[in-house]
Amino acid sequence: MNKSKFYILIIVLLLVSNAILIFGFLHKPKRPLHPKSPKEIISKALSFDNKQIEKYDSIIIHHQVNINNLREGINDKRQQLYAYLTKAKNDSATALIIEDLAKLELEIEQTHYNHFQDIKSICHPDQMDDFESLCKKLHRLFGNNKPKP
Repeated sequence: MNKSKFYILIIVLLLVSNAILIFGFLHKPKRPLHPKSPKEIISKALSFDNKQIEKYDSIIIHHQVNINNLREGINDKRQQLYAYLTKAKNDSATALIIEDLAKLELEIEQTHYNHFQDIKSICHPDQMDDFESLCKKLHRLFGNNKPKP
């Protein structure tokens, strides 16, 4: 095999490998642009009727208001805490703020739990099996350990 045939073979192999790579990128499964919202996931999983969806909408609004208020409180406490970084060391004051932050985090978790209790209350008896199945997935659906895109 002379040099020219060898170079042609290498060029053809490179072109084929590039074509395979490009084909692979063009035909990879695409993630949906808009993943389902928690509302859609829960409504579908529990097969809510229109009346239940109306009740669920009001439950969602109430939950969002509560969570937003708690998160604002957390942000305020964090601002107070980090302001101490520029001041003289005050362990007792920072400990109290950290304790307040922990209480707010606990309140958020309790609010989430109560939210799902409210959702359970609008389920019909024939939806309870679906609700139990959904409960087993909640930590994966709404946890903070979601994979990064």
